[in-house]
Amino acid sequence: MVLALTHRMLEAARAGQWSTLVDLESGRRREMAEVSDRPPPTPETAVFQRRKADILREILAADQEVAALARARMDELSKALGIIGTRRRLQRAYTTG
Repeated sequence: MVLALTHRMLEAARAGQWSTLVDLESGRRREMAEVSDRPPPTPETAVFQRRKADILREILAADQEVAALARARMDELSKALGIIGTRRRLQRAYTTG
């Protein structure tokens, strides 16, 4: 379930659906808390440990891509806000001067 939520988060980020991403992240946090509370299968076999490591690597890779996409979007928004601020300052300068 955590891995599936992670994939859905990545899809949302790629599609620019940021509010969906936030909702999915909240759900994933809850799911991760539940998973961490569960006892591991007894005994943990080497196959289980390898699969768990693979899943964790996949989650980390997806999280890195989501973070990069979010940073890019934040940069876009920051530039847009900068342009708006510049326009307001120019407008004030020309209307009050």
